[in-house]
Amino acid sequence: MLAAYRQIKWRWTGHMSRENIEKWSRLVTEWYPREGKRSRGRPNKRWEDDLRKIAGPVWSRLARDRDKWKSLDEALVDRQAVQ
Repeated sequence: MLAAYRQIKWRWTGHMSRENIEKWSRLVTEWYPREGKRSRGRPNKRWEDDLRKIAGPVWSRLARDRDKWKSLDEALVDRQAVQ
């Protein structure tokens, strides 16, 4: 069940990043709040943290190429099956 959820999330990310930059979903994904201090301890995990772990720091560029993103999708599913 969890692997299916992550695969859907992964595919939505690829779809969203190929859209126009003015869409709110893309703006929210790339938004970093800069005001205030964060609490002590481990920082909260962001959606982009998972993307960077699998696709690397240039995930948004990779997401625009459907074939490369699809191959990473398959790698994600294989990785989830092992865990």
